[in-house]
Amino acid sequence: MFNVTLVNLSIVYPMPFTTLYFLTALICLQITFVNAQVHKVNIISSFNKVDYYSDSTIKAAYKTKKGQYHDYAIEFDSTGNPTSIGKYKKGVKTGAWRHGCCKTFHYKNGRLIYISVSNYDLLSERRMAEADFENLFLHLIRIR
Repeated sequence: MFNVTLVNLSIVYPMPFTTLYFLTALICLQITFVNAQVHKVNIISSFNKVDYYSDSTIKAAYKTKKGQYHDYAIEFDSTGNPTSIGKYKKGVKTGAWRHGCCKTFHYKNGRLIYISVSNYDLLSERRMAEADFENLFLHLIRIR
């Protein structure tokens, strides 16, 4: 989570803008989702099917219905961080699939229709979008 103490220290002890910007960027780089391996038990218990990379890192988690992907799914990168969240309907991707904070892939009947990209002017707006993605992830694995 966001280290408020460090941000407050930078306000109490004024630094050049570039240093403050660098520290803020560094904090945001370190604000990543809880790695899938940390919550492996929650992911496995929240989804019907889980795929793995060759090193046993979770690759994707799916809910199924009658043997087909149905409802929410989460895809992970090779380090175990969630990269996209979306829904399946009768085995095909449907609706909006969120890829992190900035991209949304829109599907209809399994076909990619368009991609929307959000460009945030302020770092705080980007962090809010990242937090929304993280909260959705944690909600789906029953942490929040």
